[in-house]
Parts: sequence; C-alpha cells; structure tokens
Amino acid sequence: MGLEVYFDLSAAPCRPVLLLLKKCGIEFTAHAKRLEKGENQTEEFGKVTPLKLVPVIVDNGFRLTESVAISKYLACRYGLADHWYPADLQRRARVDEYLAWQHTSIRPPCSMLLVLEGVLPGLTGQPVQEQKIADIMKGLELCLEHLEAYYLQDDAFLCGDQISIADLFAYSDLMQPMGAGHDVLKDRHKLLAWRQRVETFMGKEVLEEVNRKILNSHSALLDMEPAEKEGLAQYLFSKLKMTG
Repeated sequence: MGLEVYFDLSAAPCRPVLLLLKKCGIEFTAHAKRLEKGENQTEEFGKVTPLKLVPVIVDNGFRLTESVAISKYLACRYGLADHWYPADLQRRARVDEYLAWQHTSIRPPCSMLLVLEGVLPGLTGQPVQEQKIADIMKGLELCLEHLEAYYLQDDAFLCGDQISIADLFAYSDLMQPMGAGHDVLKDRHKLLAWRQRVETFMGKEVLEEVNRKILNSHSALLDMEPAEKEGLAQYLFSKLKMTG
C-alpha cells in the first residue's frame, strides 16, 4: 500500500509536510484536493478522515491527521536526518515549543491577510479593507518580534544552527500573505536572511513545486464557476465573523 498523502498546497499546514517529503526523497502517492472547490467535503473523502481536513496521511493502513503530528511521525518513521526533529531532549523540546506556538500566533494573521487582501477581493470584486489589514498587521508584528527575538535570536535557523521542521512551518505560514502579493518580512532584514537560508537549503525545484499554488492563487479563483465563488465567499465571510 505504501504512503498516501492527501493535501491542498494552498493550505499552509500542508506545505511543511510536502516540503519534508520532497526534500527527503520519501516516496508517496499524492492525492491533491482543491479546497476551494469543496473536494474535501465529499463522502468519499469522509471515509479517509471524518474531519474532512487536510493534510492526512495513510501509511500502510495507519491514518494520521494534523500537520505537526504528521511531520514528527515522518521524521521518526523514515529515520530522517537528526536535525529535522532532534533526538536530544532539549533541542527537540525547542522544536516542539515552536510548533505548539505557531498555529495560534503566526498562522492566523498570515492566513487572514491572504483571505482579505487576495481571496475575497478576487471572489467578490470588493476593495481591500485597509483598516482591517492594518489591525491584523499590528498583531502580526508582535508575533514577528517574538519569532526573531526569542526563536531565531542569533542562530542560523529557528531552533539552532541547523534547519528543523520548525523552520518549514514558519516558512509556510509566512508564505500565505505572498499569495496576495504581501511580503510581511520586507522590512525585517534578520528574518529575510533566515528565509533566504531556508530557501537555499531546500532548493529552488522543491520550493517552486510546493509554493506554486499559493503564489498563483488568483489563477485558481479565475477557474471557479460563479456558484462556487459565491459559496466560497459565503464560507469565508462566516469564518471571519467567527474570528471577530
């Protein structure tokens, strides 16, 4: 049966998993889903995971959801180089610390920027809500300060002198606003240098393949039917109301 991976590369949690798989040469069967078309909401996909969320892996019958759990599992299951998820207790704890922090800090504002600056204007034709963007950026700037001062410090990577899965998660989250043409690191030279080190290590070919969809997210909207656009817009508006 081998390893099967269900994903959508427009979703930030999916990209660290795919980056890890491709950089480390792990063979897998790809099942790409288009979330914007509701392909994760089918009865068939519900048999893979009742949550109907991506990413999901099925490894010879063993099912696993949640990108952080998947990345740790892959690092251990395939005996990847120690730097990805270190065996040393304190170095591993530092990676775990970042992974526990990122999904309620860096990820939400980055995803919101993509939705408000790119996706919703593309779906509805409405202008960008500049004040809302400014408010989101205030919160994100605090997260970036913490990312730089606490995690990166004077190291080459977030958790030390070698790249880890923590860097893949940070890199992927910070790519979200790039889908709307917004580089939130443009004035942060230290984090820009970190990003360049990640990109140099990962290599152009892997990054282009994994980032292609998010960087061309506008093209995906053009491919949608009017009813699909309306449905997605309504869904996103409902999510925005839930988050305030």
